[in-house]
Amino acid sequence: MNTIAQKRLWQLRSRLLGGGGSRKGAEPARWFTENIHLALSLRKMSTVFICYSRNDAEVVDKLSGIITKLGHTVWIDREGIRGGDQWRARIANAIQQCDIFVIALSPNSTASQVVRKELNLAADERKQIVPVCIAPTEIPIEMKLQLAGLQRIDCIGDLESCSGVLEKAIGLPSSAADWTTILSKVELSLLSIT
Repeated sequence: MNTIAQKRLWQLRSRLLGGGGSRKGAEPARWFTENIHLALSLRKMSTVFICYSRNDAEVVDKLSGIITKLGHTVWIDREGIRGGDQWRARIANAIQQCDIFVIALSPNSTASQVVRKELNLAADERKQIVPVCIAPTEIPIEMKLQLAGLQRIDCIGDLESCSGVLEKAIGLPSSAADWTTILSKVELSLLSIT
């Protein structure tokens, strides 16, 4: 945990424990003490943007289901864009807001200009990029720089068997912004019981 998060967590704990013996102060303090592991598990609830080609929708839907089962929120264009939305702006905003950027690699996605633009934006935004191979494919020169040095997850043929590898790759967020979100959720939970 980073020092900003530690300081905020300590301030929150101090504020809760500072309630003296009163029932109003004691209840949140007891909840906090007993459920800190639960509060910290909120950390697992990352937003994962899935970048893919529409031609791979069936496989990507399975990938999305696996990531959701791992406890993450998935943003996918077919569900994240409503009729009448400016789709380019919605996609750009979703990439900026996501914690993790998963790119489903296939001949379809590597040939897509939209996929390349999304990958470029994720790289520019310094997102954690997780390349998942869903079909045998060569990486084109236009994508090599963004994917250089990144270990690819080979899920060709059997996505279910990749669940453990995906969980390790996606893992837990570690930035200060993630911890700020987590602590805000904890604070809101605690306020609701006071």
